[in-house]
Amino acid sequence: MVRLIIKDILLMKKTLLICMAYIVFIIFAFQSMGAGAFATGVTAATYMLVITACAYEDKNRSDIVINSLPIRRQTVVLAKYVSVYVYIALSAVAYGAATTVLPLLKAPITVYPLSGEIFISGVFAAALLSSVFLPIFFKFGYMKSKLVNFILFFGAFAFAGFLGNAFVSGGVLENLNKYIVVLSQQPDWMIAALIILVIAAIQLASYRLAVAFYKSREF
Repeated sequence: MVRLIIKDILLMKKTLLICMAYIVFIIFAFQSMGAGAFATGVTAATYMLVITACAYEDKNRSDIVINSLPIRRQTVVLAKYVSVYVYIALSAVAYGAATTVLPLLKAPITVYPLSGEIFISGVFAAALLSSVFLPIFFKFGYMKSKLVNFILFFGAFAFAGFLGNAFVSGGVLENLNKYIVVLSQQPDWMIAALIILVIAAIQLASYRLAVAFYKSREF
């Protein structure tokens, strides 16, 4: 599994550098977001690396070679999911390096140290996107998954509009606010633990679905 992750990283050396530079750009471009810029940057960079790795694999027909080796398909799928967290870690290192170096260079920019809450929010967003994309990729391959993800992307806006109307017309918003107030009164560690459990549940369900799809594919 480790070799599969290293293989993806070596294939994406240029893309990896671009994504790390993108993290620095986000710090400059989204100063008004404060430390929340990390969540935006890490989500975009991680998703870009995930889909690029899948694109290279599809372009080079790596699936045919990999499946001819004594490697279980569960391992191939797991490597993709673990690589998401490797990309998140690299993005965090890039953000930490940028927020350390920029003040030393007297850059006219306000930097915000990375906090645990912001880090978890970035992990949640990146994990959620990958949880949607990877099962589709393992089911249809990269080219077909591009179309499906395009549809899902705009479908998300339609769903958000529908949900917004439901909030306005009904008492959903009031009930949601009650839960938010109760949650905000809990200790930080409890909120973090809850988010981690949600991430784990989503990723586990997504992983099992991806494995089922990948096992049913023929190469």
